[in-house]
Amino acid sequence: MPEASPGSEALRQILDLLPIEVAALNRQGEIIYVNPAWRAFACANGAPGDFVGVNYLQVCRRAQWAEPLAIDAAAAIERALTGEGAPASILYPCPDERRMRWFRMDVAPARWMEGMAALVFHQEVCPDSPELQSQLLRFPTQGRGASAHRFNSAQWLHMALEAIQAGLWEWDFQSGEVLWSPESYRLFGMPQSSENLSYEVWWGSIHPDDRQAVDEAVRRAVEEQRDLVEMEFRIVLPDGTVRWMKDRGKMILDEAGRPVRMIGIQMDITEQKEVAASLEQERILLRTMIDALPLALYVKDKQARKIVTNAADLRFLGVEDPAEVLGKTDLDLFNDGCGYACYLEDLEVLRTGQPVIQREAKMVNHRGEHRHILLSKTPLRNRNQEIIGLVGVTEDITERKRLEAQLWEAQRMESLGAVAAVVAHDFYNLLTPIIGLSEVLFAEAPPDSKQRKYLEKILSASYKARNLLRQMQTFSRLQEADVRPVDLVAIVAEACDIHRSSLPPNIALRVHLEMTGAKLQADPTQLHQAIMNLLVNAQQAIGENVGEITVIVGCDADPSAYRQPQAYVKVSDTGQGMDAATRQRIFEPFFTTKRGSGSGLGLAIVQRVVRSLGGSIEVESEPGKGATFTLILPVMEIHTSLPS
Repeated sequence: MPEASPGSEALRQILDLLPIEVAALNRQGEIIYVNPAWRAFACANGAPGDFVGVNYLQVCRRAQWAEPLAIDAAAAIERALTGEGAPASILYPCPDERRMRWFRMDVAPARWMEGMAALVFHQEVCPDSPELQSQLLRFPTQGRGASAHRFNSAQWLHMALEAIQAGLWEWDFQSGEVLWSPESYRLFGMPQSSENLSYEVWWGSIHPDDRQAVDEAVRRAVEEQRDLVEMEFRIVLPDGTVRWMKDRGKMILDEAGRPVRMIGIQMDITEQKEVAASLEQERILLRTMIDALPLALYVKDKQARKIVTNAADLRFLGVEDPAEVLGKTDLDLFNDGCGYACYLEDLEVLRTGQPVIQREAKMVNHRGEHRHILLSKTPLRNRNQEIIGLVGVTEDITERKRLEAQLWEAQRMESLGAVAAVVAHDFYNLLTPIIGLSEVLFAEAPPDSKQRKYLEKILSASYKARNLLRQMQTFSRLQEADVRPVDLVAIVAEACDIHRSSLPPNIALRVHLEMTGAKLQADPTQLHQAIMNLLVNAQQAIGENVGEITVIVGCDADPSAYRQPQAYVKVSDTGQGMDAATRQRIFEPFFTTKRGSGSGLGLAIVQRVVRSLGGSIEVESEPGKGATFTLILPVMEIHTSLPS
């Protein structure tokens, strides 16, 4: 539509809103404007374009549909172009490959803008529909070849406005009068009155909570001499019903550039608001469900950038603010090999459309934590099945991996225990006669003979072997323990006293008892052996260096926080310490760092004893900084002071 007065622009806006096809013709019959509905209809019916620039008068003259009606249509357009004819309506059939389609074309002269001569309205109708049958009866044809029934185009425009629940209004600034179309009266639930309305009457029908904002918007538009942008507000009908309205207006200026009036359209958008509210509720519900998922869920765009994340994903990444994640790729989030691999994987999914299902990987989050993860990614497609992004799920399986490792270790320990039991039993049977006969020969051998010296070495080695076999039996037969109530403090003190007597001068043993007693269910022999093994391990870690062993027995400050009280035993040394790789293996049976002097069963026995008591063991150590072993044991009762 060519440039014209502001009033023409307001007309164009109104025509754009109509749900039927509208075209404007110039004096030669050429189409100079079509509304969005006309453009959509042309596209849906395979037209090469929207007909702008096409001579519509010639199209009607060459039309293949019912010849007399085509002649009538062309004649009606000619009369409208010359300004001589009245508005006309023509119903005509137009068959396609599947069915007979009926259309109505309305033609009306138009002189609202320079260059425009007529308006053509076009709409498909269904003669089989009872509702549309009544419309057809209102505009009957008078037989084949007869002229179509003429009618008032204003009536037709009112019908269109009523169909889309819209009304027209005009506000005269000088007189203050407001003119409404009949549809506006119906929208506001008011009887159509011959008296002119006023701005105050319209403003009074607005919901009290919206009046101030609407009034400010209108006053600002008038003061700034600009169009009234789309406003959404509530109105209260006379019966108390609340409806939502959308209103917009076009400012009309006089020749001096002063605002004189405003014209506009107002529409009932209650249904759209209700749908939007329902969609918002669904969005909130979906957002809540997504955030409640224990799995990290995310959506990425075609550049592999995150555009949706959930609470579990943020926790997994070690961040709190979604802004730190959204808009970034895995390459931005993880500046390591894992981030690079995941980023390339995202691009491959987006390129090929092939999903990734439960791939295991390792990564380091923002807190520096090493995590095991399970990745699944699938392409996200639009209605045309085009890939527009991807949806991914990440499961943190670190704890599962830890439990699997513990289960595997427990199964391995059980297997080793069974093997150790069989080996210890068979070797013990073989060793018994060797020790017995060697002791007899040793007793009968002369004191200074070579035989006695050889037998002494044989017996020494046999005794060490027997001690080793006993440890293997202890390791494999903890289930046969003699469990009864014992005092943890007393057993630790006894073990420390015994071990102190065998310590070399270069090592000091310090004992701190922070409570007087702690009762627990245990085999006293096994518990005593576990403490002794820790003390021996600490001594061997110090070796020939000057060092110190510290033993602390205490309890938690708030035992009520646990299901039952807990006590702890800490054994620390100032020895050579251990690296991370050694710490991971120290409880393995037969693993030892003491070449030629250790069996590798001491700490394995300690761990099995502690676990059989329902406790746990923790290790803290670094190379050159010694080590601390902490036994945490459930106890029945604790005494922190001497009994009265």
